[in-house]
Amino acid sequence: MADLPRGAESPWETRTRLLVVRAGFDKPDTQFLLVDDRGRLVAQVDMAWPEYRVVLEYDGDLHRERDRYARDVRRRNSIRRLGWDVVVATKELVVRHPDELLERVASALLAGGATDLPI
Repeated sequence: MADLPRGAESPWETRTRLLVVRAGFDKPDTQFLLVDDRGRLVAQVDMAWPEYRVVLEYDGDLHRERDRYARDVRRRNSIRRLGWDVVVATKELVVRHPDELLERVASALLAGGATDLPI
């Protein structure tokens, strides 16, 4: 498989990652590939903390289209079947409710076994 880009795929993904890192969380891996037990690709996710099995995805306005939304729900269900927690960020959460998003990230990381979190 060819190397994939490791950075953000949108400015809002970058803003989301910077919010998390500036809040004191460990830097997540970006454009992380999730594979099943047979080595088949299940998803490429925006950000992940693999050691805690936590994914952080940014949903932009395109995700509101019905077909895209349906695909995203199926994809997230597949990720959850692998035992990963999925945190979803939106522009509104990043801009207007960052504490709520950071609390959700912290909760997911704690559930995955993280300790010594900033909040």
